[in-house]
Amino acid sequence: MCGRFTFRHDLAGISDWLDDCEGDEVLPARYNIAPTDPIQIVRMDADGRRRLHLARWGYLTENAKPGPPLINARGETVATKYPFKFSFAGRRCLVPMSGYYEWRAVADGKQPYFVHPADDRPLAAAGVHHRAPDPKTGALVDTVAIITIAARPELTALHERMPVFVPPAQHARWLDPATPVDVAQQLVLALPGLVFAAVSRRVNSVKSDGPDLLDPLAL
Repeated sequence: MCGRFTFRHDLAGISDWLDDCEGDEVLPARYNIAPTDPIQIVRMDADGRRRLHLARWGYLTENAKPGPPLINARGETVATKYPFKFSFAGRRCLVPMSGYYEWRAVADGKQPYFVHPADDRPLAAAGVHHRAPDPKTGALVDTVAIITIAARPELTALHERMPVFVPPAQHARWLDPATPVDVAQQLVLALPGLVFAAVSRRVNSVKSDGPDLLDPLAL
């Protein structure tokens, strides 16, 4: 599962992911990114160059109806099942992240935890993107879903699922639409090296933002 995440690194932190730093507007640091928010993705354009673009978090199809967006795609079936299989074949992308949130139910509500790399390097979540009409306005929008997989054992105390993260050495292969589907499927893996800590319950409101949301709590 991936329902909220952060990106607090600047463009320099992911410049080596890109062939061309030109592209859509670079968004400021965000500490509580939620579904339907505009997010940054790295994709390979028609000229073969990797660039930063903006997309809405929540995958749409041509016949989408108003309702909750498809924010996640299951890694086990993303290559073979509708609606994601066509995007997996040729429209794979990376979603820059600094970490993501998961929750535990406790006696008085839900306690959020921040999951991030132990060395705090930026993460490249695997995604699929698609341009489709907004069911409310009819306008074409670029949309994206984040691929998830069964969580590693050290994270199952929080949730049974986790985002798929693509290591830097595989970015080019993942993004290239010429990469065969079976080869891309081999990159849908659970990344080791993530840790987590309890953080402020202010995260529970999508209106909350700011670096203090990541301050670890002693429970």
